[in-house]
Amino acid sequence: MPRPIALCLEDLRAAPRRPRLVRCVAVVGRAPGLRLDAGGAIAWRAAGAAACALCVSEDDRLVLLRLEGGGAVSVHRGGRSVAATPERPIVLLDQDELAIGARRLRLHVHGPTDETAAPEHLPERARGGLVRAAAAALLLGGAVGGTCAQTVEAAPPAAPPAATQPAPTSAPAPRDGGTPGADAPIEVRTAPPVPPPPRGGCGHRRGGA
Repeated sequence: MPRPIALCLEDLRAAPRRPRLVRCVAVVGRAPGLRLDAGGAIAWRAAGAAACALCVSEDDRLVLLRLEGGGAVSVHRGGRSVAATPERPIVLLDQDELAIGARRLRLHVHGPTDETAAPEHLPERARGGLVRAAAAALLLGGAVGGTCAQTVEAAPPAAPPAATQPAPTSAPAPRDGGTPGADAPIEVRTAPPVPPPPRGGCGHRRGGA
C-alpha cells in the first residue's frame, strides 16, 4: 500500500536571508496535494491552475506530473535534463533539481510518512539551527533518504543549465529512498501507475488517520 512521502524543496535562487527550505509531503494519487505553479511557487491542495504536481505512484515512487495548461517544467540530474509533458510522469530521486520559470528547486527526499501536513518554511538560522531543522525533516520522513543540512549550510549557487537528454529512458531507480548517484537515468513513464482520486476527497488526513 503506497504511503505519502516526506521531502524538502530547496530554493537554489532564494534571496539572501530568505528561507531556502520548505518541508512538504507528497500525497498518494492525483487528488490535489503538493503542486507548483508556473513560477515555482508551492501550493497545497489547491484545485486551481498549476504547472505540475508532486505525488506518490501506486508502486510507491515519487513522481512529477506535468498538468495540462501549465508552464514549462524540466527535471535535471547529473548533467542531463528531461522536459515534462502532460500524462508522462517523471520518477524523482533525492537531489534532483526542478526548473520552473525562473526558479530552480532541489529535492531532498526523506521517505514514507503517515503525516500529511501542509508545506512549512524552515527559517534560516545559525549553523546549529539548520542542522536541527534538517533533523526535524528527517523525523517527519522516517529517517529515509538524504539530508538538507549540508546543502543549506554551504548555501550553494544555482546550478548552470544542464544539457538536454536526447531520449528518456525507462530504467528503474532504487526504491529504498537512498541517493542513487548523479549517473542514474531519468525515468519517464508512458503508462503511470498512479491511482485515481478516491471518492469523497484525497483520503488523507493529518496524523495518518
